[in-house]
Amino acid sequence: MIGTLGIVRTPEEYAEVHYRNILEPSGPFPTAAAWTDLLGFGAELDRHSWHLQNENLRVPFARLSRLRAEIDSRFQPGDEEGIFINDGVIRTCHPDVYSAQRSQRHNFLTWLESCIVTHCNVTGLEQDYSLPGLRTVICQGQTAQYSTSQTPPSSKATGSVHHHLSLQLNTAFSKCYLAESGGSSLGLRRGGVYLEQGIVETLASEFSCSIHEGGMVFLYGFPLFTDLSRYTQTQELFRVSEQIAIRREAFQDRSSWLKLGDSIAITKGNLSFKLREVLAFSPADECSLFWYDTLRGDMHGYQVSNLVVLGDEGFPLYPEVTQQQMGEHPVLSEFQSMYWRYRFEHTDLPWGGRPHMQKPDFVLRQNAKSERSGT
Repeated sequence: MIGTLGIVRTPEEYAEVHYRNILEPSGPFPTAAAWTDLLGFGAELDRHSWHLQNENLRVPFARLSRLRAEIDSRFQPGDEEGIFINDGVIRTCHPDVYSAQRSQRHNFLTWLESCIVTHCNVTGLEQDYSLPGLRTVICQGQTAQYSTSQTPPSSKATGSVHHHLSLQLNTAFSKCYLAESGGSSLGLRRGGVYLEQGIVETLASEFSCSIHEGGMVFLYGFPLFTDLSRYTQTQELFRVSEQIAIRREAFQDRSSWLKLGDSIAITKGNLSFKLREVLAFSPADECSLFWYDTLRGDMHGYQVSNLVVLGDEGFPLYPEVTQQQMGEHPVLSEFQSMYWRYRFEHTDLPWGGRPHMQKPDFVLRQNAKSERSGT
């Protein structure tokens, strides 16, 4: 390499000289990142010849504002960082969250759920208003930091440069961006949520989630139905009142699951990884039979709530299931029966409901509890 003084130097010598001026880098640490991109922005700007007059900004700004509001309502300070760049947003979870012990796995699962639910809620609204929607890619990787200061002092002369800790060098985000920008040429649909296969494997090996046939991944709990297709069988959305029965715990069973599609191989140079489309998702704060279609953002199944959502005409938006109608909903009836059968067969459960972890970990926790009590 020839520099400005005509002196031949090597890359190693460059690092040796300039390394003195920076702190010892921190990392690398394992992490995960999500890149959510609003689709169709380029076409919208092109339609207005890329001029940002006020009248041309109403729709793009409304879309960005809705996405920002949804993220703000679900953001986890201390566990993640988020940065908006033009028509997309980067979300990275803190390395401590992704390398947590199983007893602390809730933080990562909550972050992952926040990314997916944010996508679904905004996608659903965009679909309602004939807007292009959005696509989200979530990958794992490593992050290394070369500066401990996120925002150096600013002045009129220098302004400010932001050194976001989780984005100084982050291969998880790089993978997200490469896959999302490749879009349909790589096999991604126009919209939807894509999860790296490596994260699926980490969920099972490190966070005690369980993988089942048909691409079903249970983040919390485990399936009661042996025919896993029953979880997505109900295509409409019904409301179940919390007062439908005296013993209503079955309707509040908080297992949480993902249904994944086939693998999509992504290769660029020496980088190779696989993505799985999240076809359906049931969040942890809803009934196990409530789920999102992540491509359209539509809600399906049974939502347990005493809140009645009214449409523009003032009538309930979703039909209500009463006790007398239970026979007309065989999936819900069967789930309720199986739930109570499980409860009656496991009277020694240490808390109400079902274990949130896989059986081996539940047994380990029970054994540890017995050892502490001396039994």
